[in-house]
Amino acid sequence: MSASASDQPLGSPPVTPARSRHREPAGLPADVAERFRAATSPENEGESFVRNDYLVLLAACLVAPVLFIALAWLA
Repeated sequence: MSASASDQPLGSPPVTPARSRHREPAGLPADVAERFRAATSPENEGESFVRNDYLVLLAACLVAPVLFIALAWLA
C-alpha cells in the first residue's frame, strides 16, 4: 500500500522528492554556471569536503596559538 498525505502524522512536513542541496544561482555567465555545476556535482562532493577539512584544520592551527598567547597575556 502506498503512503498518502493522510498516512502522515499531524504536524509533519509533506513528503517531497529529494532535491539537490545546491541550487544554481540565477543570472550567471555560462562559464561561471558551468564551473558551479561541476563544483557542486555529486561526483565531486567528497573531494570538496576533504579540501575544506584541510583548510579548517590549517586555520585552527594558525589561530589557536595566537588565541592562547593572547589569553595568557591577559591573565
